[in-house]
Amino acid sequence: GEDCMPPVIDKTKCVGCGTCASICPMRVFVFQKEKNPIPEIRFGEECWHCILCELECRQKAIKVRLPMPMELPYIDAATLHNK
Repeated sequence: GEDCMPPVIDKTKCVGCGTCASICPMRVFVFQKEKNPIPEIRFGEECWHCILCELECRQKAIKVRLPMPMELPYIDAATLHNK
């Protein structure tokens, strides 16, 4: 549906390390290095937006797009840490 916002992999930054695929609790990514050097987002609708893949990607190649209602708590939490 509309709230399905799968992560996006920047293919220009991705080095095919597979961290995102191994860390994702929902198995959103499928990584078969012999078929494709870059992980595929196969089950985007399963994404919980936990942002683990984005945080763990050393290349900063992943962007997790949050559905609108979820963006607010993230912004608030970020502001609190600055005080």
